[in-house]
Amino acid sequence: MEAILAAVAPVGLCLHGFGLPSPSRHLSDWKQPEFVRPAARKAPVVKQDKAARIPDPLESLLVIVAVAAVSLGLVKGPDWGWGTVKVTACWIVTAAAVAAFALVNRRAKTPVVNLSLFRSRLFAVTNAAMVLSSAAIAMQLLGLSLYLQQAWHWSPLAAGAAIAPGPAFVLVASQAAGLLPARLRPRPGVLAVTGFAVQAAGQALLVVSMHTWHSYPGAILPGWITIGIGLGWAMPNITALATGDLPKTESAAGSAVVQMGRQLGSVLGNAALVAILGTAVATGAQGPYLNAGWVTVALYAGRALIALPLLSQRQPAQPSVPAPAPKLAQTEPT
Repeated sequence: MEAILAAVAPVGLCLHGFGLPSPSRHLSDWKQPEFVRPAARKAPVVKQDKAARIPDPLESLLVIVAVAAVSLGLVKGPDWGWGTVKVTACWIVTAAAVAAFALVNRRAKTPVVNLSLFRSRLFAVTNAAMVLSSAAIAMQLLGLSLYLQQAWHWSPLAAGAAIAPGPAFVLVASQAAGLLPARLRPRPGVLAVTGFAVQAAGQALLVVSMHTWHSYPGAILPGWITIGIGLGWAMPNITALATGDLPKTESAAGSAVVQMGRQLGSVLGNAALVAILGTAVATGAQGPYLNAGWVTVALYAGRALIALPLLSQRQPAQPSVPAPAPKLAQTEPT
């Protein structure tokens, strides 16, 4: 079953690149900074060549193979042995798929991911932060749920209720930041980096408290609420900044890449958690869960360091990536 999940999960990642809606959007996306809300205006309806809008199928297959192989290696590593032929084959397949993807991407008429977008420093930084953030969030949510059920022997309903305050404070924090007067509202980059740092501190508090206490109010709730507040500050702003200096014609494609990065981080985060926990997934031994918690702290801290250039980001810059000439069939006025 673990192998099947590792192979199937990347399919959703690839489908997201086709523009299909994702069910994993966070509540924190509800409130975005003002500068990313475009004014409604009439525009001509542009009919594009349908063939040009379909991403290259070979690239899509290579993305699925690469993510499935690395996920399978991480998930089955503890069972198969990290030095076995099976796990080594997973790493080889991953490297080969990534290399083939880079080669095919350069020749594709409609690439799954337009790699030229990463010439934008802002776009590259925010995407790297998004991948690390999603991996950390996935490890947190699944790890805490398993810990409450396996180590503390709570029911699934009780574990779900215990997790609920964190997402609730994501919404509260994001809405509160958006309602501040313009003269008091920090810049989006400042809020994002501050949110990352708060999340790292909250996760560290959670791990230390879990080691010291065995009660929900003392061990879980303070750190979990702190993490929710940090996420509410960081996620809306990092999402909004991602496409800030891309051409308007590439903003939709850039947004899709950001969401694909979110899906990639989630898949890798869950796979890494299973690898770290090992048999603790079933036994509930506390040590591996604490180790996974410290890995999550490192992910949050690394994400904050990567995002430091955002501190000087005041507003969307002028597009740093040239806009490609669209393939138009015909234009009709509205």
